[in-house]
Amino acid sequence: MSFQLRGQDAKGRDTGELVELPSLEEAFAKFLAGGFWKLSWAQPDGKRVRLVREGDTIQITDIMNEIPDVMQSMTEKARKKHIETAGMECCPFCNAENDPDEILECSELDTVEDGSIEQTVKCLECGRSWMDIFRLVDVTELA
Repeated sequence: MSFQLRGQDAKGRDTGELVELPSLEEAFAKFLAGGFWKLSWAQPDGKRVRLVREGDTIQITDIMNEIPDVMQSMTEKARKKHIETAGMECCPFCNAENDPDEILECSELDTVEDGSIEQTVKCLECGRSWMDIFRLVDVTELA
């Protein structure tokens, strides 16, 4: 399967440039970065999917039942659920809810200048990554 990108100039006109890439992740990242007005590919069932940029708007056409996980943005609802469960119950992208030790790959904790701690996390189910940010919110005395 290959993913095709069509080039555009600074005024949004088709340049005729065609770039083919082997992975949707790579093609989608390049599409979002700019310089291309259309990303398209054929699904295994033969149906075509197209993302078309018109100014600041991206439209999805000819798509079947759902947007591939790699293109789904984290919703505000998923973000809040992830925070409320301290990141221990699900992936904020695909909502995989297995044992976090089985589906999440976490980096070492990094201290940031503002005193917060950051950790890069990757879901092994959908392949998406995000950064969890931890802050000290309270302290209590132990007896």
